[in-house]
Amino acid sequence: EPSITVFNTLNKTRSGLVSLYIDHEIIEPGSNFSINYPDGKHVPVQSVSSRSDGTHWVLWVKDVPPMGYRSLIIKTEEGKKISGMVEPYQGKFENDHWSVILDPETGSISSLVDKARQKEMVDTNSEWKPGQLIYERLSNRRQLELYTLREEPKRTSLTNVSFGNIEAGSIWTAIHVKGYLEDCSDVPVKIEYRFYNEKPLIEINYSLIKNPVVRPEALYVAFPFMEENGEIVFEAQGGAVRPGKDQLAGTSSDWNTVQNYVSIRSEEGQILIVSPEIPLFHLGGLNIGNFSYHHDPVSNHVYSWVLNNYWTTNFRASQEGNLSWRYFLTSTDDPGIQKATDFGWQSRIPLTGRVFPEGRNDQSIDYTSILNEEYPGLLMVNAMPSNNDQGIIFQFREIAGETIEFIPDQFFSLYPNAKWTEVNVVGEHLRDINDIINIKPNSVHFLQVSWNKTTN
Repeated sequence: EPSITVFNTLNKTRSGLVSLYIDHEIIEPGSNFSINYPDGKHVPVQSVSSRSDGTHWVLWVKDVPPMGYRSLIIKTEEGKKISGMVEPYQGKFENDHWSVILDPETGSISSLVDKARQKEMVDTNSEWKPGQLIYERLSNRRQLELYTLREEPKRTSLTNVSFGNIEAGSIWTAIHVKGYLEDCSDVPVKIEYRFYNEKPLIEINYSLIKNPVVRPEALYVAFPFMEENGEIVFEAQGGAVRPGKDQLAGTSSDWNTVQNYVSIRSEEGQILIVSPEIPLFHLGGLNIGNFSYHHDPVSNHVYSWVLNNYWTTNFRASQEGNLSWRYFLTSTDDPGIQKATDFGWQSRIPLTGRVFPEGRNDQSIDYTSILNEEYPGLLMVNAMPSNNDQGIIFQFREIAGETIEFIPDQFFSLYPNAKWTEVNVVGEHLRDINDIINIKPNSVHFLQVSWNKTTN
């Protein structure tokens, strides 16, 4: 039978979305079919788009093992035709996780209630709303070179907003919004809100066609959320940072480069924002022109900085063309950095899959992993071949703030008699590891496992 193999490249068991293109020779258009685990349980499936030769499908796959895979079986000529429900949007949407009201004037979120936490996430006192596009224009660039903003920016948002139907599927329910934005083409800007069924997850997709403009301009997406007694934390290259507290004074603070996630965190929980495509964020407000030496965010508001042409260096003076990007949002009562890190990495590094046509007979293995043990507070940042191609170098980072007793022989199962050493960042030998290595809180280690291919 035709099958699908879903791969997980992270070092933790995870459930999530996998996107696949399946040829119509395997699943004919309009046919009845199902995608199952080997034990017969169904996998939620939803179509995204279709061409003459195949269809793009998304699957929600559970419990894919760390650095391993899970197999699925495509059952044709049984099951049911996969179709979604379409109904008009009536101004409010609810599922098991959220209660949502979209603003009819801007297409943004005017109310977002986390049902599990019984909490309104939107700061209703904010000028802007979550998900709202903000187009900004400056009178000139010279004022930024002088480190002072002499004139207030002009800011506008979507106009002539309209709502499409609610499209309910087995994985998410989507609400489509269209509108027009200054200095974009006559083709409407499109926003798609996806509210997932399996867990409290929201995905927001944007697409627009930008006209070439040489005068100074910028585009933001607003996320003015509210977490009582909360603070902003974001992941940089190697750890979590509180703006203004965990960074050197005088470094860039009006905007920051985010590695994977932004968290609005309190003792009661946190709101998490991830964008796989847009790394720049204004934290605490729209900070353009502040040039703060010591940044102290005045609010929990976060603004994603999608584009700008403010710089007078060797960048192009205009930015134009088809632009598309997205965000993943969630809310949780777990305020830990480990929770935030897991959400950020899993949102930015999706599960990947491959479709195999019928004809193979070796489908007896449901799932497997090359790792024997999971360490919840240990993040595998990277895994790459060693310099001599006789092993693997793992880069680990401790993210839970606790010492981990790492036992190499119990971690890696592919070669049980492998040799473990600690190396530096370029793979040079530091010391042999014969027993346990203590990975201290928030530390980074490079560990090499090597083996003799002729004897194992």
